[in-house]
Amino acid sequence: SYLHDREYAGPVLERQGDRILVEVKNKIVEGETIECVSPGKLGLAFTAQDMKNMDGEPITSAPMPGMKFTMPAPIGIEKGDYLRR
Repeated sequence: SYLHDREYAGPVLERQGDRILVEVKNKIVEGETIECVSPGKLGLAFTAQDMKNMDGEPITSAPMPGMKFTMPAPIGIEKGDYLRR
């Protein structure tokens, strides 16, 4: 549905310690609530913060589809999970 597509933020490509690597599908902005929508993990939510681009530079948003970035995420969010905003 349109609503589902609009809210889909992107997949988790890998876990790197306390951070996750995400590929952007729809814009993600620092400070907004991100929720995991993978089976068994619905409702596992966190705030997008301390976002960094692939050069390790701080960013406040990830606007472009296909862009990759990292941010901290709670334990339990892993490679292959799906995120929505």
